[in-house]
Amino acid sequence: MGRITPKTQVIDGILDMLMLGGLISAALVAPNMVQVFGSSYIKHMDKRDQRREIQKIMQYMKRQDMITITEKENAYEVKITEKGKQRLLRLQFENLTIAGQKKWDGMWRVVMFDVPENYGYARRALTTKLQSMGFKLLQKSVWVHPFPCRQEVALIKHVYSEVGPYIIFLETSIIDKHNVLVQRFKSILLA
Repeated sequence: MGRITPKTQVIDGILDMLMLGGLISAALVAPNMVQVFGSSYIKHMDKRDQRREIQKIMQYMKRQDMITITEKENAYEVKITEKGKQRLLRLQFENLTIAGQKKWDGMWRVVMFDVPENYGYARRALTTKLQSMGFKLLQKSVWVHPFPCRQEVALIKHVYSEVGPYIIFLETSIIDKHNVLVQRFKSILLA
């Protein structure tokens, strides 16, 4: 995705809220809604400027086909479009992490793949993503993590849809190199 600016934080905040449920644009400019966006860019403006800036940003989002705005009985209904959902999906994917646990459940999460040679670029991207999320290589194309990550792997399969069918996820409590893996993950298992 592009550079994160104060305006992109507001755009992502609006899209995130729309994803949770349709909003009426009047609700977006209510005083308490500005805090939800988490952007000091808007928080420091006076109420009139906040309203004007959010309306300007929403018009930009409409022009970019991230939202639709429909007039309904003295109010405006704002809905997220497919393009807006894709932007949020990319943002989720870029910020994808695996949450730690206070106590490890003793299960290993294994991601295996056998991606055909003509998808080499996707294989490299998949490998890079797994590494960035803290997976450790067990052997060629077999990656392991100790914490629950089924949803995260499902998102990876969705984003890399062309190679998704070649990716297998499994959970197991028994693995040959258990002690070796415990040592590799010692820093997060004993944290």
